[in-house]
Amino acid sequence: MALLVVWLVCLESGLSNTFVLNFNHFIKGDCKTKPCNIKYNLQYVLYLQNIFSVMAKKKIVILPKTKRIISEMGANIKLARLRRKLSSEQVAERANISRPTLSAIEKGSPTVSIGSYLLVLQVLGLESDFLLLAKDDELGRKLQDARINTNERAPKRKN
Repeated sequence: MALLVVWLVCLESGLSNTFVLNFNHFIKGDCKTKPCNIKYNLQYVLYLQNIFSVMAKKKIVILPKTKRIISEMGANIKLARLRRKLSSEQVAERANISRPTLSAIEKGSPTVSIGSYLLVLQVLGLESDFLLLAKDDELGRKLQDARINTNERAPKRKN
């Protein structure tokens, strides 16, 4: 029964591999040769669960305007691929990414790394467009012209 509880805790927290590694002797029935301290191992699994819950990714909050921009960028990438008459499989293979990742890029998913976007642009011959992202910084130029002092680094956050 305790083994089942530990297994469920591990599955719920995504620690099934850890469970298999740490409790392999329970499953094989090696309790005669190795000590079987279920209480200690359960505490260990709960400790790992706490670590993983603290280290969980923070949820990204994306504003609707930003979401529209990313979606439009993905649609533009898809149009560029279709104009070149390349299949998604060809582009994914050349960019060394999976087809689901390419699909996510073409849908404008914000969770795909910027490097993957750049790889796809490179395959399509549009990598120079990537350099135009922050090229014309009107606000920055106005601040510079007004001689408003800006720190080289942002101030440290206080917790």
